[in-house]
Amino acid sequence: MVETAEAAAVDAQSTAEGEAQLATSRQLAAQALNHTDSQLDLALLLSVEAIDVSDTVEAQSGPLSVMQANPRLDAYLHGHENTVQSVAFSPDGTILASGSWDETVVLWDIASGQPIGEPLTGHAEAVTSVTFSPDGTMLASGSNDETIILWDVASRVPLRDPLSGPMADVATVAFSPDGTILASGDRDGAIVLWDVASGEPLGDLLDGHDDMVSSVAFDATGLGQSGRHRPVLGYGASRGARRVADHTCGWCNLGRFRRGGHDPRFGRRGWHGALVGCGERRTACGFSDRSPGSIVYGVAFNPDSNLFAAGISGGAIVLWDVESQQALGEPQTGHDGAVNSVAFNNDGTILASGGADDTIRVWHVASQQPFGEPLTGHAEAVTSVDFNLDGTILGSGSWDDTVMLWDIEVESWRIQPVCPGQQELQR
Repeated sequence: MVETAEAAAVDAQSTAEGEAQLATSRQLAAQALNHTDSQLDLALLLSVEAIDVSDTVEAQSGPLSVMQANPRLDAYLHGHENTVQSVAFSPDGTILASGSWDETVVLWDIASGQPIGEPLTGHAEAVTSVTFSPDGTMLASGSNDETIILWDVASRVPLRDPLSGPMADVATVAFSPDGTILASGDRDGAIVLWDVASGEPLGDLLDGHDDMVSSVAFDATGLGQSGRHRPVLGYGASRGARRVADHTCGWCNLGRFRRGGHDPRFGRRGWHGALVGCGERRTACGFSDRSPGSIVYGVAFNPDSNLFAAGISGGAIVLWDVESQQALGEPQTGHDGAVNSVAFNNDGTILASGGADDTIRVWHVASQQPFGEPLTGHAEAVTSVDFNLDGTILGSGSWDDTVMLWDIEVESWRIQPVCPGQQELQR
């Protein structure tokens, strides 16, 4: 009788432990689903832990449910300890660089999803912008420490002492199409054009803005109408210029982009961007708009350099025709908050945008309509987006300290733009 009672007690204890494990596993699986939209990495870890505790049906379905909620997410990259402010693909698409508020730059091998060596260190404050040279041999990183470092990609060491001098906290950097000029925009509203070979500024500052120059982008061709080399720089800023400044660097105003009227998303005056290029007048002009709803955060040219896109603080994207300097159609809306970054794919048919609403949207340029639902996975604001060489992978950085890689391969994306009468996108 004693042995029977002991056996019964053991069985009861085993049953209780099994039920407790089942309950814990199901609780972990439920928590995983709750975190699917906000913390994808945590959701996956909870799903795996649920299976380890007890291999229930709920636990087995957890990872699948998490991945089904983010079918376009290819990789979730951890390597920073603070906000990832900027991401950029190398020209051949094999490396992604990410710059962070943790004062480092990480180079990621796309094939393996792993960092290439240790993080690049040298900045004393947040890294705000990274960009590769057109030949992929150099990487420029701008920082709130008021410097720019030019890195040799192969050796992963600085090529020279940091560029510094006539600028405040660096907010954005971009190479010219031939790689001979680096443009930087700072938080005091100035643009500096640097000679890459010497590391010296080309003439005086292009200034006149009241606030931060948030984004700069060169056109892809570097050719004017006459066919002569003429690099063109497009930029956006937080507040506009009240004056036109003369400079000695041989750059002049080519035109301003305007979205006027009384649309509250763009402010009462509506100047949002400018183009500057080489010329005899040697002047540069910004834009004038001091209203709160019209800050420009991200700008980009399409590959043909005939379209210019800008992301606006009010949650919209505006496309301009470069030649006519006229807005094309109505603003593209959908983000609930500022559009921090915009990027065209390799053939200019798709535009990606990253927003303060933690999402990424993918747009059909011709129709100016989104493809499907927003890409979700980041837990906080998306700060930067960039396409790889063939436009099949999109990299994104976020305030959640992570880098994500997304599958944007058009042939496999069998959905239609969200608008009546549109056909599935064809290459």
